[in-house]
Amino acid sequence: MNILLDDLRNGSHKAFEELFTRYYEALCRYAYSLLKNRDEAEELVQQVFFKLWDQKENINIQTSISSYLYRMVHNGAINLSQLKRNTNTISINYINFSDIESGDESDSIAQEDLNNVFEKALEQLPEQSRVIFELSRKRHLKNNEISEKLKISVKTVEAHITKSLKHLRVELKDFFVFAILIQLFK
Repeated sequence: MNILLDDLRNGSHKAFEELFTRYYEALCRYAYSLLKNRDEAEELVQQVFFKLWDQKENINIQTSISSYLYRMVHNGAINLSQLKRNTNTISINYINFSDIESGDESDSIAQEDLNNVFEKALEQLPEQSRVIFELSRKRHLKNNEISEKLKISVKTVEAHITKSLKHLRVELKDFFVFAILIQLFK
């Protein structure tokens, strides 16, 4: 294993491929056990391997490579969980942009800007994602109701909503603080 690690440090693609092949599936299962989301688990493990390759020259492993990789996944899962918890406190799930009431003209203009950016971000979504998101958030249908209405699985509905929320968080990040303040002082 030390030879494999030395080869990796020297930039060997073959050594990297061997590590990837050897540990990828098991690390995905471990990440899934922590995150309970297959897409997030796979993405996390891919990030771990990217980081491993990116920092290959500086790797200083005191234990086994296996322990090192599992620790990276564990720490990444903790960081992701904390990020999700923090993001959910300002999540678009709880902000209804159309319900923002304003008291003066400057608030009204800000509300209009916010609604325009929100609608523009919605338009950028693939059609099915947009439809599912609007059924969920604007018509307040439950995932199983959307699933039945569109004749798709509940998991597909959840995946589209997750994808939509990620996109909207990126597009609306500058407006989150503003929207939260308005909601708090309503």
